[in-house]
Amino acid sequence: NVVETLPTLQVGFVWRAVSGGVVALAAFLVAYNIIMTFVKSREVNVEEEHEPVEKKTVKLHSVWQRRSQSEISVPAIVFGGLAVFAVMTFTVVAMPYMFTYQTPSWRAHELSVSETEGQDLYKNLGCFYCHNQFVRPQDWAMGYTSQPGDFYYSVPNFMGTERTGPSLGQIGGKVPTEWHVAHHIDPRSVSPSSIMPPFEFLSDSQLQSLASYLQSLGSEDLQPNDFQSPVPYDYRYKENPYMPLMMTVSTDYNAT
Repeated sequence: NVVETLPTLQVGFVWRAVSGGVVALAAFLVAYNIIMTFVKSREVNVEEEHEPVEKKTVKLHSVWQRRSQSEISVPAIVFGGLAVFAVMTFTVVAMPYMFTYQTPSWRAHELSVSETEGQDLYKNLGCFYCHNQFVRPQDWAMGYTSQPGDFYYSVPNFMGTERTGPSLGQIGGKVPTEWHVAHHIDPRSVSPSSIMPPFEFLSDSQLQSLASYLQSLGSEDLQPNDFQSPVPYDYRYKENPYMPLMMTVSTDYNAT
């Protein structure tokens, strides 16, 4: 369970923060290097005289090659960068909508007004940075494996990739709404080892909307069996090898 695992990962979180700081510093140095390259490119570069080099070929360089050796082509860099950005944006943003799943699952449903407001808060507060909304086969303790149709009405979807906090893909109905409200106001009041920041600045209506949205994830699984951990994926469709023997023994069993 993620809640019990998090306290043991404190050292790892510290190292992750240090590594992230190194990455941020490297990005700053790269940006500084690029800026200074443009600034210094305006200064005349006086090269030292060298001994003439014996020609290896009589073929002249192209206009592009000669120009690239003498000056930086700002338009080529700008439009090339914009082209790469456009392709990446199309791949990440447009293509998922082009190939979206066309059939909703039994868990999928349209959000109410309150749930939509809660979804907006979930997005604006950055909850998806630490929580994901899909359950993998190996996450059997979190619920049943998510299906593509579960996200039919989720636009945009917040499946996420991080598991700093528990998966919320099927959190609906697992705890009371009052628990969610108390957890958002002061996470450590209901989960002492939580590293989640408090959101006590939210109004009562916003807290209720956010809780309503979370209760909608998984279609509010309020059946008693939904509170129990599902059978692990590897054993879900296998038969107990001792079942025939137990059935044979039970036929002659007399409780009286």
